[in-house]
Amino acid sequence: TMTATLENINVSGDYVYFTVLDDGLYKVKTDGTGLTKVCGDQARNISVIDNTVYYNFYDSDWVLSPTYSVLTDGTDRTELLTQ
Repeated sequence: TMTATLENINVSGDYVYFTVLDDGLYKVKTDGTGLTKVCGDQARNISVIDNTVYYNFYDSDWVLSPTYSVLTDGTDRTELLTQ
């Protein structure tokens, strides 16, 4: 059971992707099983296309990051667009 503040929720296929405040980006199946941490970023503006999650986040100075991608299994985190 998770008790936390959830933000930036996005549903894609059989999964719900969301940010847990101060912890990172997670996914869980729509039936409530399979809770998995995807990465440690405080993802904002989450979009899921096929097996890739696209997002950005605020740094410690509240500056919005470039766009990043990460595969839905948590691998291949990549900075895509610089500002």
